Amino acid sequence: YMKKSKILVVLTGGTIGSRVSGTTIDISDNSQYCLIEEYKKLNEPIMEQVELETVEPYTILSENTTLNVWTQLCAYLATIDYSQYQGIIITHGTDTYSYTAAMLGTLYDSVMPLPMVLVASNYAIGEPMSNGLSNFKNAVSFINQSWCHDKHPAKCIDMMYAGVYCIYEDRFGVSNVYRAVEITESDTCIDQFGVYGGEVYGIMEKGRFVKNQNHVNHCEPIVT
Repeated sequence: YMKKSKILVVLTGGTIGSRVSGTTIDISDNSQYCLIEEYKKLNEPIMEQVELETVEPYTILSENTTLNVWTQLCAYLATIDYSQYQGIIITHGTDTYSYTAAMLGTLYDSVMPLPMVLVASNYAIGEPMSNGLSNFKNAVSFINQSWCHDKHPAKCIDMMYAGVYCIYEDRFGVSNVYRAVEITESDTCIDQFGVYGGEVYGIMEKGRFVKNQNHVNHCEPIVT
C-alpha cells in the first residue's frame, strides 16, 4: 500500500478561479472549484498517489490585493499544521502574482518545511488558450515528485524541494519553475513573467521537474 501525497490547495480567486459568463469573466459562487473539477477529469495515473484538500480563505480578483489581504493570507498560513501535508498550492490572479510571490518567498522560503507553489492562469479555466489547468497539474506533479514514496527515504533525499515556488507556462508552452523570490512582474499585455538573474530555477517536462543547471541563486547571501 502506497501512502498518498496530501496536498492543501488554497483558493484565493483571480482569473484561475473565475468563470466566463457571456461577455464577462468574474468570480462567482463555486467558480474557484472549476479548476479542481477540470483537474479531476484528466484522470491521470498520478491521481492514485495524490489527495487534494481545498480551502478558500477569501476570494478576490488579484488587482484588488491590499496589505490587509496579504495579512489575511499570512494569518491563514499560520494556522496550517504543515506536518499533515506534503505540499501547498496557492491559486492566485496574474495581476499581483509576482508581488505576492515575492512577499511569501521572502517570509517563508527559508523556513517552509515543504514545497509551497503559487499558480495562476492567463485565461479562465475552460478557455482554449488558458494555461491554468496546465500550471495546476504541474504544481501537483512537482510536489508529488519532491515527496519520497520510496520505503527507503535515503534513496530520494535529494528529491525534496522545500521552499516557495511559482509554476507558470509561457507562450511557447514551456512550464517554467521559478523560485518565488526571483519571479518578476509580468508584461501586462501578454502575461509573460520575467526572472531575476535571467535563468529560471527549472522546468516541468512530461510531469517531471528538471532543474536548470545554469540557474544561479542570486537571492541568497554569498558565504566566503
